[in-house]
Amino acid sequence: MNLWLSRLRSLVATALRWWIGELAGLVPGWLRQLVAGRRRLLLVVEDNRATLTYEGGARPAVLRRYALAAGRLTEIDRGAMGTSRSTQNGREAVVIRLPAERGLRSEMVLPVAALRNLDQVIAFEFERYTPFRREDVYFASRVIARDNASRRLTVELTSVSRTVVQEAMQLAQQIGLSVEAVEVAGVPPSIGASANLLPSHELTAKKRIGDRALAGMAVVAATLAIAAAIIPVVQMTARETALSRRVADAKRQAEASLQLQKEIDAEIRDGGLLVARKHKMPTTTELLSTMTRVLPDSSWITAFEINDSSVRITGVAASATSLLGLLDQTPIFSDASFRSPVTRDPRLDREQFDITAKIVPRAGN
Repeated sequence: MNLWLSRLRSLVATALRWWIGELAGLVPGWLRQLVAGRRRLLLVVEDNRATLTYEGGARPAVLRRYALAAGRLTEIDRGAMGTSRSTQNGREAVVIRLPAERGLRSEMVLPVAALRNLDQVIAFEFERYTPFRREDVYFASRVIARDNASRRLTVELTSVSRTVVQEAMQLAQQIGLSVEAVEVAGVPPSIGASANLLPSHELTAKKRIGDRALAGMAVVAATLAIAAAIIPVVQMTARETALSRRVADAKRQAEASLQLQKEIDAEIRDGGLLVARKHKMPTTTELLSTMTRVLPDSSWITAFEINDSSVRITGVAASATSLLGLLDQTPIFSDASFRSPVTRDPRLDREQFDITAKIVPRAGN
């Protein structure tokens, strides 16, 4: 019996080596490259220079260095040469990395339910967290923290002027490159670059994930076919065991599906509340306009901070106490009060104040 099992194992090993060798010869080059991982072509743009490198190997390989002047690149140095297999329309595909100071990074705190429609939520809240209009910038977001206890997400939002991004893309085109992504360097570099600023990056990422999943399923299917053809030993026992496991798995999946449906329903409700809150709260522009209109000319504002449903205002005024009444008389501020005692600035002959007030939602929404 032991001799028979030893010969069977030897036969199986020989058959597997032959079959895998035959399959390897049929695998397309693009699939072998996908499984092994590929290095990406990176154009790092700075104030007066740019560097073209391959990133993703043991260490970055510098291909070329350029001087940047008057919107044009001039080659000044060549490093180790390499080739890229990733092309678009006959051109090498490149990722542009902009310096950190060209972008504005801000953090948004959102409910976990926002994950289902994160792009839509960010579009609603965009102008509350940045001084830009959406149509004037390219922006990207990514989740950097998740607090399951409070069901809150921290989302990093990176915004860059459209002019800056388009100028960088024109530089890449000057040297015969096709842009597949634009990102902003991290500060410090250890936090990593931002997500892709170009709108089409999600479709590209999904395509790559789908390709890898398809390749993985193909390998699994081939392995199962080989096993079914050459290993018939104790087949009935294996079927019985597999059937028992399937019944148990089906039961667990049914229970998990019910729980998942409950969570989905709860997140839909939370998402509806978030959208309703967006429509009810005054915009940043309305808040600033009201402040400008009601505060007297003798007062100076040094800081204006919006935090959820309240604002914080610091500055100097001839009479800080009178500001409380002025704010409470507006339709969008209420419960104005001092966060700290009022002090007098002898140099300016004004009172320094630190006031907090609640933001009143719009009526009738």
